Amino acid sequence: MNISGFIRNCVAATLMAASCAACGGGIYSSAPISGQVVDAQSKQPLEGVAVVAEWQIFGGGHGQQVGRVMLLESVTDAQGRYRFEAWGPRVVAPWHWLGRAMPYLHFYKRGYNFKSESNGDAYAPHYVPLPDPLISVWDGKVIELERFSGELSLRSDFVELMRAGHLYTAPDDDPCAWERIPRMTAELMKRDREYIAKNLSSGIPKRNFLHKRGRCTDPDILLGDILRE
Repeated sequence: MNISGFIRNCVAATLMAASCAACGGGIYSSAPISGQVVDAQSKQPLEGVAVVAEWQIFGGGHGQQVGRVMLLESVTDAQGRYRFEAWGPRVVAPWHWLGRAMPYLHFYKRGYNFKSESNGDAYAPHYVPLPDPLISVWDGKVIELERFSGELSLRSDFVELMRAGHLYTAPDDDPCAWERIPRMTAELMKRDREYIAKNLSSGIPKRNFLHKRGRCTDPDILLGDILRE
């Protein structure tokens, strides 16, 4: 093979590798995740904290979120501990990829500020290698929740509930995803009712939004027991 032919083959191989990297897809599994949640001031364990773990999938022309490969919920026990079991394998379609900051971990208990943690750089290129199985850098660590302070106001939801609404903005291919996170959804709805009672609005999804015109279970029915707690 002459030099020019060798160069052409090298260029073709490079382009093919780049194309395969860009096409995404793959099969994913996750190791277990566990941890503890405590009050940031007293350092005492917090029972009844809703903890949600999500692994977002991206794709499309602008690399936007197109779904989730997994969405799980746990609730802390009397020692403030939570756990997510290992899962997988799960297949991600070609041209889609798992976000490099996954999983997101979300924590909420009424009376505290909503908190989210992740594995870091949400904008890392999607061809950056991921561990197999996937891990959370927060596995085994302590999460501190700050108490909500002050009165409910037109802007307090930005302090208390920032990013909470994000859980309910997934693409419409999975409109009833909230049914898999009942404790988080119920606790947020109960807090929203406290805002409504003061003639205030918050970014928390309302019943009609969750019901999706009958496509999903009526949240007042599915979450009834938790909503009445």
